[in-house]
Amino acid sequence: FSPLAHALGVGKLLWELEDLSFRRLFPESYLAVEEWQLALWAESDAMMERAKLDVLRALNDNHYLVKVVERYAISSRRKSVFSTFKKMFRANKRRD
Repeated sequence: FSPLAHALGVGKLLWELEDLSFRRLFPESYLAVEEWQLALWAESDAMMERAKLDVLRALNDNHYLVKVVERYAISSRRKSVFSTFKKMFRANKRRD
């Protein structure tokens, strides 16, 4: 059902509802995770952009791929605040 959920945009709605609920029920934890994410994103956004350019360059340098592939796209997404919290909680990890 993942492709269907993605096509309908339900996944994005789910992430938004989880974040809203997390913010309402656990405001201090939400703010702590959100602040941590914002600090990391400044660095990771630049790293992801460099990696994207490296991959695009490698793809364009491959003459075989250029001939057989019409188009391609490279994208990334940020984890939601609640998703980050769940992952850290399950793994019993801290922000350090």
